[in-house]
Amino acid sequence: MAGEENRTTHYSLITVQTPTVNSDLQVGQYYYELYMMSGSTDYIAILKYTGQTTGKKLNDDGTVNEDSAEYQVYDFDYVAVAAGYARANGMRYNVEFGRSFVGYSSTITADWVLRYKVLEGSVYYIDESWGEIIFGIVSEVEENALTDIADEVKINYHDKSGDCWISGDTLKNCDPEVFEDGWFNGVKKADTEAYAELVARLAEAKGNNSTLMGWMQW
Repeated sequence: MAGEENRTTHYSLITVQTPTVNSDLQVGQYYYELYMMSGSTDYIAILKYTGQTTGKKLNDDGTVNEDSAEYQVYDFDYVAVAAGYARANGMRYNVEFGRSFVGYSSTITADWVLRYKVLEGSVYYIDESWGEIIFGIVSEVEENALTDIADEVKINYHDKSGDCWISGDTLKNCDPEVFEDGWFNGVKKADTEAYAELVARLAEAKGNNSTLMGWMQW
């Protein structure tokens, strides 16, 4: 219909073997996020490409590493996670925000990362059949971005030395530069008791030091 947004969803986001971000990305187009399995057609989420910029890594304390090389930062809106996929598949997969090969210990080198803006209502009904929720590279997490998240699900952050794009304090303190008030289960600072419970939960967050950020997803 006239005036409606084109929501054709593309399958190809990253060329795994290289690895490179595909050169035909188009701003405003939608892409599937795919689990990294041989011949896999298991899609975990839908992303919308919003543009490209450059950025530097963080030091382990969360400050900008001024000695870091400039990396190509591809920005995406995280539109929707495929809730229920992990239960149907029978495996405990993580929900991870951001993609990076920078810390990968091999002959592969990459000068790019994928950064996500986690949209309102995009991540919902994540229960104990999933693994962790891991924040890796995020520009913003909107109000009500994560809803109906079970108590058993751990919330962590990527903390690989040399490939650090978020600090533990940013998550644990719900830094308003990244996390909008009410980002998790709609809990707001004004809801004193519920917010105290959220802070206690986030205090348990641990650093995930996988050499491939989001290694199960493409």
